[in-house]
Amino acid sequence: MANLLVGLTSLGVFDKVTLFPLLFLLATQNLSAILNHALYTNLLSSFDPNLPRNINHLMFADDLILVTKASRRSARNMLFCLNLYASISGQHPNLLKSAIYFPSWFNKRVSKSIASILGMKLGNFPFTYLGAPMSPSRLPARHFRPLIDNTVSVINNWNHTHISKAGHIILINSNIFALPVYFLSNFFLPDLIQDSISMLARSFLWDRNAGIVAFTPLGEEACSWAGWNHIWKFMVIPRVKVFLWKVAHGKLPNGAYLYNLNLRPVSICHFCRLHSETIEHLLWVIMASVAWLIWTSHCNFIFQQLEPNFQVMLGALAPPPRS
Repeated sequence: MANLLVGLTSLGVFDKVTLFPLLFLLATQNLSAILNHALYTNLLSSFDPNLPRNINHLMFADDLILVTKASRRSARNMLFCLNLYASISGQHPNLLKSAIYFPSWFNKRVSKSIASILGMKLGNFPFTYLGAPMSPSRLPARHFRPLIDNTVSVINNWNHTHISKAGHIILINSNIFALPVYFLSNFFLPDLIQDSISMLARSFLWDRNAGIVAFTPLGEEACSWAGWNHIWKFMVIPRVKVFLWKVAHGKLPNGAYLYNLNLRPVSICHFCRLHSETIEHLLWVIMASVAWLIWTSHCNFIFQQLEPNFQVMLGALAPPPRS
């Protein structure tokens, strides 16, 4: 395998020259044409001659990566191409932001000689290009720590606002889960990083340590109940399991819960118009009354052959008239 020299340069502009973005892109097309011509004339070797569409450079705006054979001849030809472009456009490489990267097994004496020809410093892998760490070998998890820090920073900015559960889901899908997509398009993320992002998303979705005051009307025993592991395995639609979880953890958006979040005034039950609309009242009073009416009608139909009177049932559930 041929030795590879990777030069990372940033194109600077003379102080007296101002180029608009579009004009800058048109000017850099000349540099790309020069490097492509050097590739076809064998002045600069390519990344891999066996590739059907071979390249020797990557460019995004003013960031440039050159990949060629690590030799003094290639270094001189590279310097010639950069000087030719500088004489045409007035743009020179910013040597303070440029570096050369060699494989770890490459000859140290030759690498220093090439660096002196180009006037650039020697760099070490990994280096950051377009926000992603680049390395010829697999990177450990510590190099992806900025991804976790960005996720935590985004979540902290949202924790000070009152967001509905649907809003939490939209933000998770559009922001938190979108952050690692760019990294995943380049390399595999360690399982530790993926698990950490998933844990942060779950904590944000269920308002854990989110600074939002919530009720736990069924007590701490219900929240730590071991039976939840069985409930999540029920063969029912997911919203039923989520509903049970919200009830046990006091997250059901009833009138009392929304009032506690300062999202609405004090709410009275729409059925009885006598008590506050709490989870206990809705489940143990209203729902129990509905279940009792349905069960009574069912028993009357079986044992007494009485047709269910839905008008009576609806009248029993209707709120009393206001005085």
